[in-house]
Amino acid sequence: ELDRTLHNAEEENAADSVTLITIHNTKGLEFPRVIITGLENGIFPRNDKNAGELEEERRLFYVGITRAQNELYVTSCGQRRLYGRTEFMEPSVFLIEAGKKPFRVLGKAPRSYEYSVFGRDSEDEYAQDFAASMPDDPLLRKWAVGFTVFHDDYGYGQIIKSEYREDELVIHVSFGVQGIKKFLPAYQGSSLMVVKD
Repeated sequence: ELDRTLHNAEEENAADSVTLITIHNTKGLEFPRVIITGLENGIFPRNDKNAGELEEERRLFYVGITRAQNELYVTSCGQRRLYGRTEFMEPSVFLIEAGKKPFRVLGKAPRSYEYSVFGRDSEDEYAQDFAASMPDDPLLRKWAVGFTVFHDDYGYGQIIKSEYREDELVIHVSFGVQGIKKFLPAYQGSSLMVVKD
């Protein structure tokens, strides 16, 4: 009788439990509800990845999101405390690449001209906000966040930020293992180009 009571108590506790697991260990498993945390550049994916390693992290993200049976959430933040310093974070390139995403993003990022992938209740609302928040400026449209670029020296990268500083457009491009580089397209357009899909 005592064994049966203990077994029933263990089953009840298991039903109300949370399983913490790395994405590497989830292959072949499924869960009713999945939450993936840390979807910021520098966290997931890490900045120190070359093209092949970045593709592996992209594959891991896909593995993670396909583990959810019923509900899928991801978290991201605009500011994080890392190694004793407060860091301002950019949304993960994986969130931008996801486009019509099969998940809800929990968290807040700094609002800027581009678009926010955070806290949208529906894909229609997301698409409307994206269209409404795209800038009228043709340069900002050409060098928009999320676009892939090719640089003669660094290879392929992704624009993670576009902004005007002192009336000059500055773009921040993540090149994986080579880090984030800043460019002035007005002066460096001959060595940098947007890659069309």
